[in-house]
Amino acid sequence: MRDRGSHRGEPTEPPVIEWDPEAEVRCVHVQECGACPLMPRRYDDQRSFKVGKLDRALERYGITPEQGIGELEAAPSITGYRRRAKLVVARDPGGEVAVGLYRRHDNLHVVDIPHCQVLSPVLMAMVSELRELAHDPPEELAALVTPSIAGQGVLTGLDVRELQAPTGDDAERGNILLTLILAAERAASPDELRDAARALRKRFPQIAGVSVSLRYSSRQQSSSEFLSLSGASESKDALGEGYQLVSHTSFLHVHRGQADRLYDVLGRAVDEALVDSDNKRVLDLYGGTGAIALLLAQRGYDCTLVE
Repeated sequence: MRDRGSHRGEPTEPPVIEWDPEAEVRCVHVQECGACPLMPRRYDDQRSFKVGKLDRALERYGITPEQGIGELEAAPSITGYRRRAKLVVARDPGGEVAVGLYRRHDNLHVVDIPHCQVLSPVLMAMVSELRELAHDPPEELAALVTPSIAGQGVLTGLDVRELQAPTGDDAERGNILLTLILAAERAASPDELRDAARALRKRFPQIAGVSVSLRYSSRQQSSSEFLSLSGASESKDALGEGYQLVSHTSFLHVHRGQADRLYDVLGRAVDEALVDSDNKRVLDLYGGTGAIALLLAQRGYDCTLVE
């Protein structure tokens, strides 16, 4: 566990987590990491808890679904599924680097999560490589991967996304979009950052594109600035029989299996609603990347998307 600033005190010990002996997944990081508070429960209990939470939220507004709230459908996988990770990077005065999440009940100390149970194998491998680079940054990559500590270094976090090439596309090309979060006041020039980004992609061909989010600490500056440095600023992600274009900042369903099921439910709902209608037009408001409209278009609907 690493402190975001050496002036901070020791973390207080969070309450001990009690595991259900029948819990299907165990993670060595759960006691400290704040990411998966339901993991110590059986998966059936986790699903029941979420249904109850939704029921209570609707009840607060006097909403009662006509057909009630059905059972939450189990995910096809509950480990190694998460295809997006937004992680914090921290280095302690001794030089050890953590790439992970803030400690449970604490937003100062970063827990390293090299054995996370929910990140996909592709992301786990990529994060592991970046952790090693941050521990001992090569000169050609120092402008991007030197961790920030005590007013030196730049790297404070990263956002990494795993995409799936659509059928017929080159599956061997890069399928990762990487955004590095840097302290803007100490960041190198855009040209130096681009050189480092090209070197990073040369080292890791699985990276389709590298960008940076420059975060300012001064109130006199805008809070952040985004720069696309090397490679793709957006890339194809398989969607039904087609694809959607996903950028470094797009919304992305983290569980592909559950997203596919959700899209199928929405498609069937539209089919049933318009089964006796000659009007096959659909308006998709707040459409984001266009995933829903694109899938409905594949089903033969005339879709208008408004973002």
